[in-house]
Amino acid sequence: MSKIVSYKSSAEREPLSEGVHTAVIVAVQEMGLQPGFENKKPGIEYAICFEFETRVKEGLNMGKRRTMWITVSASLHEKSKLTQIVKAIGCDLAVAQRDGFDLDTLIGRSLQIGITHDVKGDHRYARAGSFYKLPVGVLPLTPEHQQTEPMPDFLQERRDRGLPPTPPPPAASPSPAPSPTAPVAVTSTLEPLWNK
Repeated sequence: MSKIVSYKSSAEREPLSEGVHTAVIVAVQEMGLQPGFENKKPGIEYAICFEFETRVKEGLNMGKRRTMWITVSASLHEKSKLTQIVKAIGCDLAVAQRDGFDLDTLIGRSLQIGITHDVKGDHRYARAGSFYKLPVGVLPLTPEHQQTEPMPDFLQERRDRGLPPTPPPPAASPSPAPSPTAPVAVTSTLEPLWNK
């Protein structure tokens, strides 16, 4: 089977403009156990796909909404990106931290994302810098892409290079039953009656 190669025009490669954009979450995929960043412990990560109101202006995807994937750790720590997203869609963070949070409930929820640009060599990349609740009067977006939106190749490769799952700790073996002839130690806090 041959690999299909497609050309992306410069308009398709142009990153989203800097500023605040309205988006809707269209997919959440588990990335598995990933190495820690800058000497941190490994952890489970998820990839989240956002669909923006901005549309591609030319090329093979002309007319389709722009999408962006980001990765988040499976943590509801106060400084995590996932926490910012959960707050931006209007969920009660205290309840999510106490009861857990089903990431599938993110799909179809709208928010606003502050986009900044990073420059690496000759290329500019859009980065999701911050997440906000929709302001009053801004309508939520309805997803146009399916939940099966394919992950970009670089994320699939990163997922495939992830660490193997940590095996569960060995189950504690039950203590052997005492043999009928072995002495049994009995402890009691009651004083014998004959000492009185």
